[in-house]
Amino acid sequence: MKTNNVEKKYLKVFAYIIAGLALITFFFLFIPGMNPMKFLPQIKEWSYLHFLNNTMKVDKLFVSSYPDIREFFASNAILIFCGYLVGIFLVAQLIFAILMFSNRPATKAKGLMFVMIFSVLNLITNVMIMAVVYGANSSVMELGYEKMGIQYEYPAGAIVFTVIGLVQFLLGKFYRRRLMIEKGLYTKMSRSQKIENIKGYAFISPYIIGFIAFTGLPLIFSFFSSFTYYNITAVQKWYGLNNFIKLFTADDYFWKSLYNTGWYVIVSVPLAIIVAMILALLMNMNHIKGLRFFRTVYYLPSVLSGVAVFLLWQWVLDPNAGLLNNFLQIFGIHGPAWLYDAQWTKPALVLMKIWGVGGSTVILLSALQSVPQELYEAGSIDGATGFSKFFKITLPMISPTLFFVMVTGISGAFQVFDSAYIMANGTGGPNNSLLFYNLYLFNTAMADQQMGKASAMAWILFVIIMLFTVIQMIGSRKWVYYEGGSDKK
Repeated sequence: MKTNNVEKKYLKVFAYIIAGLALITFFFLFIPGMNPMKFLPQIKEWSYLHFLNNTMKVDKLFVSSYPDIREFFASNAILIFCGYLVGIFLVAQLIFAILMFSNRPATKAKGLMFVMIFSVLNLITNVMIMAVVYGANSSVMELGYEKMGIQYEYPAGAIVFTVIGLVQFLLGKFYRRRLMIEKGLYTKMSRSQKIENIKGYAFISPYIIGFIAFTGLPLIFSFFSSFTYYNITAVQKWYGLNNFIKLFTADDYFWKSLYNTGWYVIVSVPLAIIVAMILALLMNMNHIKGLRFFRTVYYLPSVLSGVAVFLLWQWVLDPNAGLLNNFLQIFGIHGPAWLYDAQWTKPALVLMKIWGVGGSTVILLSALQSVPQELYEAGSIDGATGFSKFFKITLPMISPTLFFVMVTGISGAFQVFDSAYIMANGTGGPNNSLLFYNLYLFNTAMADQQMGKASAMAWILFVIIMLFTVIQMIGSRKWVYYEGGSDKK
Protein backbone atom coordinates (compact mmCIF):
# COMPACT_ATOMS: atom_id res chain seq x y z
CA MET A 1 0.00 0.00 0.00
CA LYS A 2 2.90 2.32 0.71
CA THR A 3 4.20 1.97 -2.83
CA ASN A 4 0.78 2.63 -4.34
CA ASN A 5 0.26 5.73 -2.20
CA VAL A 6 3.70 7.09 -3.05
CA GLU A 7 3.14 6.34 -6.74
CA LYS A 8 -0.21 8.09 -6.68
CA LYS A 9 1.20 11.09 -4.82
CA TYR A 10 4.20 11.61 -7.08
CA LEU A 11 2.23 11.02 -10.26
CA LYS A 12 -0.43 13.54 -9.30
CA VAL A 13 2.15 16.18 -8.37
CA PHE A 14 4.14 15.53 -11.53
CA ALA A 15 1.02 15.65 -13.72
CA TYR A 16 0.02 18.98 -12.18
CA ILE A 17 3.50 20.38 -12.83
CA ILE A 18 3.54 19.14 -16.43
CA ALA A 19 0.04 20.45 -17.12
CA GLY A 20 0.94 23.76 -15.50
CA LEU A 21 4.09 24.14 -17.59
CA ALA A 22 2.17 23.25 -20.75
CA LEU A 23 -0.50 25.82 -19.91
CA ILE A 24 2.17 28.45 -19.27
CA THR A 25 3.68 27.67 -22.65
CA PHE A 26 0.23 27.89 -24.26
CA PHE A 27 -0.28 31.23 -22.53
CA PHE A 28 2.91 32.69 -23.96
CA LEU A 29 2.29 31.11 -27.36
CA PHE A 30 -1.16 32.44 -28.16
CA ILE A 31 -2.49 35.03 -25.68
CA PRO A 32 0.10 37.79 -26.17
CA GLY A 33 -0.10 37.40 -29.95
CA MET A 34 -3.85 37.92 -29.85
CA ASN A 35 -3.28 40.81 -27.44
CA PRO A 36 -6.91 41.09 -26.22
CA MET A 37 -7.61 44.48 -24.65
CA LYS A 38 -3.87 45.36 -24.76
CA PHE A 39 -3.21 42.50 -22.38
CA LEU A 40 0.40 42.46 -21.23
CA PRO A 41 1.76 44.30 -24.30
CA GLN A 42 5.25 44.23 -22.79
CA ILE A 43 5.55 40.50 -23.51
CA LYS A 44 3.88 40.54 -26.92
CA GLU A 45 7.17 39.68 -28.60
CA TRP A 46 7.27 36.46 -26.60
CA SER A 47 4.31 35.13 -28.56
CA TYR A 48 4.98 32.63 -31.32
CA LEU A 49 1.95 33.98 -33.17
CA HIS A 50 3.63 37.38 -33.21
CA PHE A 51 6.90 35.75 -34.24
CA LEU A 52 5.21 33.83 -37.07
CA ASN A 53 3.39 36.93 -38.30
CA ASN A 54 6.63 38.89 -38.36
CA THR A 55 8.48 36.15 -40.22
CA MET A 56 5.69 35.86 -42.79
CA LYS A 57 5.72 39.63 -43.31
CA VAL A 58 9.48 39.51 -43.90
CA ASP A 59 8.96 36.64 -46.32
CA LYS A 60 6.29 38.57 -48.27
CA LEU A 61 8.61 41.59 -48.28
CA PHE A 62 11.31 39.52 -49.95
CA VAL A 63 8.94 38.03 -52.53
CA SER A 64 7.15 41.26 -53.50
CA SER A 65 9.76 44.00 -53.08
CA TYR A 66 13.12 42.28 -53.23
CA PRO A 67 12.73 39.17 -55.41
CA ASP A 68 16.44 39.23 -56.25
CA ILE A 69 17.47 39.01 -52.60
CA ARG A 70 17.40 35.25 -52.13
CA GLU A 71 19.81 34.83 -49.25
CA PHE A 72 17.04 34.59 -46.66
CA PHE A 73 14.32 32.60 -48.43
CA ALA A 74 15.49 29.36 -46.84
CA SER A 75 15.77 31.03 -43.40
CA ASN A 76 12.21 32.31 -43.71
CA ALA A 77 10.91 28.86 -44.61
CA ILE A 78 12.80 27.18 -41.75
CA LEU A 79 11.57 29.72 -39.18
CA ILE A 80 7.93 29.43 -40.26
CA PHE A 81 8.19 25.64 -40.33
CA CYS A 82 9.75 25.51 -36.84
CA GLY A 83 7.15 27.96 -35.53
CA TYR A 84 4.35 25.62 -36.58
CA LEU A 85 6.23 22.65 -35.12
CA VAL A 86 6.35 24.38 -31.74
CA GLY A 87 2.57 24.72 -31.79
CA ILE A 88 2.14 21.03 -32.75
CA PHE A 89 4.53 19.86 -30.02
CA LEU A 90 2.76 22.05 -27.48
CA VAL A 91 -0.66 20.61 -28.29
CA ALA A 92 0.81 17.09 -28.08
CA GLN A 93 2.25 17.86 -24.63
CA LEU A 94 -1.13 19.11 -23.42
CA ILE A 95 -2.88 15.95 -24.68
CA PHE A 96 -0.41 13.55 -23.12
CA ALA A 97 -0.27 15.56 -19.88
CA ILE A 98 -4.03 15.03 -19.60
CA LEU A 99 -3.52 11.27 -20.13
CA MET A 100 -1.33 11.23 -17.03
CA PHE A 101 -4.43 11.78 -14.89
CA SER A 102 -5.81 8.41 -16.02
CA ASN A 103 -6.35 5.67 -13.46
CA ARG A 104 -4.72 3.07 -15.74
CA PRO A 105 -0.98 2.65 -15.04
CA ALA A 106 -0.22 1.83 -18.69
CA THR A 107 -1.92 5.04 -19.86
CA LYS A 108 -0.04 7.06 -17.26
CA ALA A 109 3.28 5.59 -18.36
CA LYS A 110 2.57 6.33 -22.02
CA GLY A 111 1.52 9.88 -21.17
CA LEU A 112 4.75 10.42 -19.23
CA MET A 113 6.89 8.97 -22.02
CA PHE A 114 5.34 11.12 -24.77
CA VAL A 115 5.40 14.28 -22.68
CA MET A 116 9.15 13.79 -22.23
CA ILE A 117 9.61 13.10 -25.95
CA PHE A 118 7.72 16.20 -27.08
CA SER A 119 9.41 18.36 -24.46
CA VAL A 120 12.79 17.38 -25.93
CA LEU A 121 11.53 18.01 -29.48
CA ASN A 122 10.22 21.40 -28.35
CA LEU A 123 13.59 22.20 -26.81
CA ILE A 124 15.49 21.26 -29.98
CA THR A 125 13.10 23.25 -32.20
CA ASN A 126 13.43 26.38 -30.06
CA VAL A 127 17.22 26.15 -30.10
CA MET A 128 17.08 25.85 -33.90
CA ILE A 129 14.82 28.91 -34.12
CA MET A 130 17.20 31.03 -32.07
CA ALA A 131 20.19 29.83 -34.10
CA VAL A 132 18.49 30.60 -37.44
CA VAL A 133 17.31 34.05 -36.28
CA TYR A 134 20.79 34.90 -35.04
CA GLY A 135 22.38 33.74 -38.30
CA ALA A 136 19.83 35.56 -40.47
CA ASN A 137 20.18 38.84 -38.56
CA SER A 138 23.98 38.57 -38.73
CA SER A 139 23.70 38.21 -42.51
CA VAL A 140 21.32 41.19 -42.63
CA MET A 141 23.89 43.35 -40.84
CA GLU A 142 26.78 42.13 -43.00
CA LEU A 143 24.95 42.74 -46.27
CA GLY A 144 23.47 46.05 -45.18
CA TYR A 145 19.84 45.05 -45.71
CA GLU A 146 18.69 46.55 -42.40
CA LYS A 147 18.32 49.86 -44.27
CA MET A 148 15.59 48.23 -46.37
CA GLY A 149 13.56 47.43 -43.27
CA ILE A 150 14.52 43.77 -43.25
CA GLN A 151 14.86 42.62 -39.67
CA TYR A 152 14.02 39.38 -37.88
CA GLU A 153 12.54 39.67 -34.41
CA TYR A 154 13.92 37.39 -31.74
CA PRO A 155 11.19 35.24 -30.18
CA ALA A 156 12.16 36.00 -26.59
CA GLY A 157 9.79 33.31 -25.42
CA ALA A 158 11.99 30.72 -27.13
CA ILE A 159 14.45 31.01 -24.26
CA VAL A 160 11.68 30.48 -21.72
CA PHE A 161 10.22 27.56 -23.67
CA THR A 162 13.64 25.98 -23.99
CA VAL A 163 14.05 26.10 -20.23
CA ILE A 164 10.51 24.76 -19.74
CA GLY A 165 11.20 21.86 -22.09
CA LEU A 166 14.42 21.04 -20.23
CA VAL A 167 12.63 21.20 -16.87
CA GLN A 168 9.87 18.91 -18.14
CA PHE A 169 12.41 16.36 -19.31
CA LEU A 170 14.41 16.46 -16.07
CA LEU A 171 11.24 16.14 -13.98
CA GLY A 172 10.26 13.11 -16.04
CA LYS A 173 13.65 11.50 -15.45
CA PHE A 174 13.44 12.27 -11.71
CA TYR A 175 9.93 10.88 -11.40
CA ARG A 176 10.77 7.71 -13.32
CA ARG A 177 13.83 7.07 -11.14
CA ARG A 178 11.95 7.73 -7.90
CA LEU A 179 9.11 5.47 -8.96
CA MET A 180 11.52 2.64 -9.81
CA ILE A 181 13.20 3.06 -6.41
CA GLU A 182 9.86 2.85 -4.62
CA LYS A 183 8.99 -0.33 -6.54
CA GLY A 184 12.38 -1.87 -5.93
CA LEU A 185 13.24 -1.99 -9.63
CA TYR A 186 16.06 0.54 -9.62
CA THR A 187 19.63 -0.73 -9.43
CA LYS A 188 22.65 1.48 -9.65
CA MET A 189 25.08 0.42 -12.35
CA SER A 190 28.57 -0.56 -11.35
CA ARG A 191 31.65 0.85 -13.05
CA SER A 192 32.10 -2.30 -15.14
CA GLN A 193 28.48 -2.12 -16.29
CA LYS A 194 28.91 1.50 -17.34
CA ILE A 195 32.02 0.55 -19.31
CA GLU A 196 30.10 -2.27 -21.01
CA ASN A 197 27.33 0.17 -21.92
CA ILE A 198 29.85 2.60 -23.39
CA LYS A 199 31.38 -0.19 -25.44
CA GLY A 200 27.96 -1.26 -26.66
CA TYR A 201 27.06 2.27 -27.75
CA ALA A 202 30.45 2.59 -29.42
CA PHE A 203 29.81 -0.55 -31.48
CA ILE A 204 26.34 0.59 -32.62
CA SER A 205 27.40 4.22 -33.15
CA PRO A 206 28.25 3.71 -36.87
CA TYR A 207 24.68 2.54 -37.50
CA ILE A 208 23.20 5.37 -35.39
CA ILE A 209 25.31 7.98 -37.18
CA GLY A 210 24.52 6.46 -40.56
CA PHE A 211 20.79 6.33 -39.79
CA ILE A 212 20.75 9.97 -38.66
CA ALA A 213 22.85 11.20 -41.59
CA PHE A 214 21.32 9.15 -44.41
CA THR A 215 17.77 8.44 -43.19
CA GLY A 216 16.70 10.64 -40.29
CA LEU A 217 17.88 14.04 -41.58
CA PRO A 218 16.76 13.42 -45.20
CA LEU A 219 13.36 12.39 -43.82
CA ILE A 220 13.06 15.65 -41.86
CA PHE A 221 14.31 17.66 -44.84
CA SER A 222 11.74 15.97 -47.10
CA PHE A 223 8.94 16.81 -44.67
CA PHE A 224 10.14 20.41 -44.48
CA SER A 225 10.50 20.64 -48.28
CA SER A 226 6.89 19.51 -48.79
CA PHE A 227 5.79 22.90 -47.40
CA THR A 228 8.14 24.91 -49.63
CA TYR A 229 8.53 25.88 -53.27
CA TYR A 230 11.79 24.22 -54.19
CA ASN A 231 12.95 23.61 -57.75
CA ILE A 232 16.61 22.80 -56.94
CA THR A 233 17.97 25.81 -58.85
CA ALA A 234 16.37 28.34 -56.47
CA VAL A 235 16.44 28.80 -52.71
CA GLN A 236 13.48 27.28 -50.90
CA LYS A 237 10.49 29.54 -50.29
CA TRP A 238 7.72 28.93 -47.80
CA TYR A 239 4.69 27.59 -49.69
CA GLY A 240 2.46 26.36 -46.89
CA LEU A 241 -0.09 23.74 -47.94
CA ASN A 242 -0.11 24.87 -51.57
CA ASN A 243 1.78 21.80 -52.78
CA PHE A 244 -0.83 19.50 -51.25
CA ILE A 245 -3.78 21.64 -52.34
CA LYS A 246 -2.62 21.84 -55.96
CA LEU A 247 -1.99 18.09 -56.10
CA PHE A 248 -5.55 17.30 -55.00
CA THR A 249 -7.34 20.07 -56.91
CA ALA A 250 -5.35 20.96 -60.02
CA ASP A 251 -3.23 17.98 -61.04
CA ASP A 252 -4.89 15.40 -63.28
CA TYR A 253 -1.69 13.35 -63.52
CA PHE A 254 -1.72 12.95 -59.74
CA TRP A 255 -5.15 11.31 -59.81
CA LYS A 256 -4.21 9.28 -62.89
CA SER A 257 -1.14 7.92 -61.13
CA LEU A 258 -3.19 7.10 -58.01
CA TYR A 259 -5.73 5.25 -60.15
CA ASN A 260 -3.05 3.24 -61.97
CA THR A 261 -1.32 2.35 -58.71
CA GLY A 262 -4.57 1.44 -56.96
CA TRP A 263 -5.59 -0.79 -59.90
CA TYR A 264 -2.24 -2.53 -59.79
CA VAL A 265 -2.44 -3.09 -56.01
CA ILE A 266 -6.01 -4.44 -56.11
CA VAL A 267 -5.33 -6.86 -58.97
CA SER A 268 -1.70 -7.94 -58.57
CA VAL A 269 -1.47 -8.56 -54.81
CA PRO A 270 -4.38 -11.04 -54.46
CA LEU A 271 -3.39 -12.88 -57.66
CA ALA A 272 0.25 -13.09 -56.57
CA ILE A 273 -0.72 -14.45 -53.13
CA ILE A 274 -3.10 -17.01 -54.63
CA VAL A 275 -0.52 -18.24 -57.15
CA ALA A 276 2.19 -18.34 -54.47
CA MET A 277 -0.12 -20.35 -52.21
CA ILE A 278 -0.95 -22.86 -54.95
CA LEU A 279 2.74 -23.32 -55.80
CA ALA A 280 3.63 -23.69 -52.12
CA LEU A 281 0.92 -26.34 -51.64
CA LEU A 282 2.18 -28.26 -54.68
CA MET A 283 5.78 -28.15 -53.50
CA ASN A 284 4.71 -29.25 -50.04
CA MET A 285 3.64 -32.63 -51.45
CA ASN A 286 6.53 -34.92 -50.56
CA HIS A 287 5.59 -37.64 -53.02
CA ILE A 288 6.37 -35.42 -56.05
CA LYS A 289 9.81 -36.10 -57.51
CA GLY A 290 12.27 -33.29 -58.22
CA LEU A 291 10.87 -30.86 -55.64
CA ARG A 292 14.28 -29.27 -55.02
CA PHE A 293 14.61 -28.53 -58.73
CA PHE A 294 11.16 -26.92 -58.90
CA ARG A 295 11.82 -24.85 -55.77
CA THR A 296 14.99 -23.50 -57.35
CA VAL A 297 13.23 -22.77 -60.66
CA TYR A 298 10.36 -20.89 -59.03
CA TYR A 299 12.67 -18.91 -56.76
CA LEU A 300 15.12 -18.01 -59.54
CA PRO A 301 13.19 -14.91 -60.80
CA SER A 302 13.51 -13.38 -57.32
CA VAL A 303 17.31 -13.30 -57.53
CA LEU A 304 17.70 -12.15 -61.14
CA SER A 305 18.63 -8.56 -61.94
CA GLY A 306 15.57 -6.34 -62.31
CA VAL A 307 16.72 -4.46 -65.42
CA ALA A 308 17.69 -7.66 -67.23
CA VAL A 309 14.34 -9.27 -66.38
CA PHE A 310 12.40 -6.25 -67.64
CA LEU A 311 14.35 -6.17 -70.90
CA LEU A 312 13.64 -9.88 -71.29
CA TRP A 313 9.93 -9.29 -70.75
CA GLN A 314 9.96 -6.49 -73.32
CA TRP A 315 11.00 -9.12 -75.85
CA VAL A 316 8.50 -11.70 -74.53
CA LEU A 317 5.64 -9.17 -74.77
CA ASP A 318 6.59 -7.84 -78.20
CA PRO A 319 3.30 -7.90 -80.20
CA ASN A 320 4.95 -9.13 -83.41
CA ALA A 321 7.99 -11.25 -82.57
CA GLY A 322 7.32 -11.84 -78.88
CA LEU A 323 7.44 -15.33 -77.43
CA LEU A 324 4.05 -15.02 -75.72
CA ASN A 325 2.09 -13.94 -78.79
CA ASN A 326 3.82 -16.55 -80.92
CA PHE A 327 2.77 -19.18 -78.38
CA LEU A 328 -0.84 -17.95 -78.47
CA GLN A 329 -0.75 -18.03 -82.26
CA ILE A 330 -0.30 -21.81 -82.11
CA PHE A 331 -3.84 -22.05 -80.71
CA GLY A 332 -5.22 -19.55 -83.22
CA ILE A 333 -5.34 -16.71 -80.70
CA HIS A 334 -4.28 -13.28 -81.88
CA GLY A 335 -2.38 -11.83 -78.95
CA PRO A 336 -2.84 -8.22 -77.79
CA ALA A 337 -0.35 -5.42 -78.30
CA TRP A 338 0.55 -5.58 -74.56
CA LEU A 339 2.85 -2.65 -73.81
CA TYR A 340 1.56 -0.70 -76.83
CA ASP A 341 -2.12 -0.95 -75.89
CA ALA A 342 -3.39 1.11 -72.94
CA GLN A 343 -5.88 -1.63 -72.03
CA TRP A 344 -3.18 -4.30 -71.71
CA THR A 345 -0.20 -2.45 -70.20
CA LYS A 346 -1.19 -2.96 -66.58
CA PRO A 347 -2.23 -6.61 -67.09
CA ALA A 348 1.22 -7.14 -68.64
CA LEU A 349 2.88 -5.88 -65.45
CA VAL A 350 0.55 -8.04 -63.36
CA LEU A 351 1.71 -11.02 -65.43
CA MET A 352 5.30 -10.11 -64.65
CA LYS A 353 4.43 -9.80 -60.97
CA ILE A 354 2.91 -13.30 -60.91
CA TRP A 355 5.98 -14.70 -62.69
CA GLY A 356 8.15 -13.44 -59.83
CA VAL A 357 6.23 -14.84 -56.85
CA GLY A 358 9.05 -17.23 -55.95
CA GLY A 359 10.01 -15.30 -52.83
CA SER A 360 6.48 -15.41 -51.39
CA THR A 361 6.20 -19.06 -52.41
CA VAL A 362 9.27 -20.02 -50.39
CA ILE A 363 7.99 -18.10 -47.34
CA LEU A 364 4.58 -19.77 -47.52
CA LEU A 365 6.21 -23.16 -48.10
CA SER A 366 8.24 -22.80 -44.89
CA ALA A 367 5.01 -21.95 -43.04
CA LEU A 368 3.24 -24.99 -44.49
CA GLN A 369 6.06 -27.28 -43.42
CA SER A 370 5.85 -25.98 -39.85
CA VAL A 371 2.21 -27.01 -39.42
CA PRO A 372 2.07 -29.97 -36.98
CA GLN A 373 1.06 -33.20 -38.74
CA GLU A 374 -0.86 -34.26 -35.64
CA LEU A 375 -3.53 -31.71 -36.50
CA TYR A 376 -4.14 -33.29 -39.89
CA GLU A 377 -4.26 -36.75 -38.33
CA ALA A 378 -6.82 -35.55 -35.78
CA GLY A 379 -8.82 -33.97 -38.61
CA SER A 380 -8.81 -37.23 -40.55
CA ILE A 381 -10.15 -39.09 -37.51
CA ASP A 382 -12.97 -36.51 -37.27
CA GLY A 383 -13.80 -37.08 -40.95
CA ALA A 384 -12.33 -33.85 -42.36
CA THR A 385 -11.78 -33.79 -46.13
CA GLY A 386 -8.95 -32.11 -48.03
CA PHE A 387 -10.74 -28.78 -48.36
CA SER A 388 -11.88 -28.87 -44.75
CA LYS A 389 -8.32 -29.47 -43.60
CA PHE A 390 -7.11 -26.57 -45.73
CA PHE A 391 -9.65 -24.04 -44.45
CA LYS A 392 -9.90 -25.29 -40.86
CA ILE A 393 -6.28 -26.27 -40.18
CA THR A 394 -3.83 -25.03 -42.81
CA LEU A 395 -5.06 -21.45 -43.25
CA PRO A 396 -5.37 -20.68 -39.50
CA MET A 397 -1.93 -22.15 -38.78
CA ILE A 398 -0.17 -20.20 -41.56
CA SER A 399 -2.27 -17.03 -41.12
CA PRO A 400 0.60 -15.02 -39.49
CA THR A 401 2.85 -15.79 -42.47
CA LEU A 402 0.02 -15.07 -44.89
CA PHE A 403 -0.56 -11.76 -43.10
CA PHE A 404 3.12 -10.88 -43.45
CA VAL A 405 3.07 -11.66 -47.18
CA MET A 406 -0.06 -9.55 -47.63
CA VAL A 407 1.27 -6.51 -45.75
CA THR A 408 4.63 -6.51 -47.53
CA GLY A 409 2.95 -7.24 -50.88
CA ILE A 410 0.57 -4.28 -50.61
CA SER A 411 3.35 -1.96 -49.43
CA GLY A 412 5.61 -3.07 -52.29
CA ALA A 413 2.84 -2.78 -54.90
CA PHE A 414 2.15 0.81 -53.87
CA GLN A 415 5.84 1.57 -54.49
CA VAL A 416 6.06 -0.02 -57.95
CA PHE A 417 8.49 1.99 -60.07
CA ASP A 418 11.30 0.17 -61.85
CA SER A 419 9.13 -2.07 -64.01
CA ALA A 420 6.98 0.85 -65.25
CA TYR A 421 10.01 3.09 -65.74
CA ILE A 422 11.88 0.59 -67.91
CA MET A 423 8.94 -0.97 -69.75
CA ALA A 424 7.52 2.47 -70.67
CA ASN A 425 10.90 4.22 -71.07
CA GLY A 426 9.99 6.60 -68.24
CA THR A 427 7.12 8.22 -70.15
CA GLY A 428 4.09 6.54 -68.60
CA GLY A 429 3.20 4.39 -71.59
CA PRO A 430 0.24 4.79 -73.98
CA ASN A 431 -2.37 7.17 -72.59
CA ASN A 432 -0.32 7.30 -69.36
CA SER A 433 -1.62 3.83 -68.49
CA LEU A 434 1.73 3.00 -66.84
CA LEU A 435 2.07 6.32 -65.03
CA PHE A 436 2.30 4.83 -61.56
CA TYR A 437 2.58 7.04 -58.49
CA ASN A 438 6.29 6.54 -57.90
CA LEU A 439 7.05 7.09 -61.59
CA TYR A 440 5.17 10.40 -61.54
CA LEU A 441 6.95 11.32 -58.31
CA PHE A 442 10.31 10.54 -59.92
CA ASN A 443 9.52 12.60 -63.02
CA THR A 444 8.30 15.48 -60.87
CA ALA A 445 11.54 15.50 -58.88
CA MET A 446 14.11 14.72 -61.57
CA ALA A 447 12.61 15.84 -64.88
CA ASP A 448 10.57 18.85 -63.67
CA GLN A 449 12.93 19.52 -60.73
CA GLN A 450 9.98 20.36 -58.45
CA MET A 451 11.42 18.91 -55.27
CA GLY A 452 8.86 20.56 -52.98
CA LYS A 453 5.95 19.04 -54.91
CA ALA A 454 7.72 15.67 -55.07
CA SER A 455 8.29 15.73 -51.30
CA ALA A 456 4.59 16.40 -50.76
CA MET A 457 3.77 13.42 -53.01
CA ALA A 458 6.16 11.22 -51.05
CA TRP A 459 4.46 12.05 -47.75
CA ILE A 460 1.01 11.49 -49.26
CA LEU A 461 2.17 8.02 -50.34
CA PHE A 462 3.55 7.43 -46.84
CA VAL A 463 0.17 8.29 -45.31
CA ILE A 464 -1.68 6.04 -47.79
CA ILE A 465 0.57 3.04 -47.07
CA MET A 466 0.36 3.72 -43.34
CA LEU A 467 -3.45 3.79 -43.46
CA PHE A 468 -3.59 0.52 -45.36
CA THR A 469 -1.15 -1.05 -42.91
CA VAL A 470 -3.15 0.12 -39.89
CA ILE A 471 -6.37 -1.20 -41.44
CA GLN A 472 -4.71 -4.56 -42.04
CA MET A 473 -3.34 -4.65 -38.49
CA ILE A 474 -6.80 -3.98 -37.06
CA GLY A 475 -8.46 -6.47 -39.39
CA SER A 476 -5.88 -9.15 -38.59
CA ARG A 477 -7.39 -9.56 -35.13
CA LYS A 478 -10.38 -11.24 -36.76
CA TRP A 479 -8.54 -13.84 -38.85
CA VAL A 480 -4.88 -14.17 -37.86
CA TYR A 481 -4.31 -17.01 -35.40
CA TYR A 482 -1.28 -16.93 -33.09
CA GLU A 483 -0.41 -20.28 -31.59
CA GLY A 484 0.64 -18.72 -28.26
CA GLY A 485 -2.73 -17.04 -27.73
CA SER A 486 -3.81 -13.41 -27.55
CA ASP A 487 -0.66 -12.37 -25.71
CA LYS A 488 1.31 -13.01 -28.90
CA LYS A 489 -0.57 -10.38 -30.85
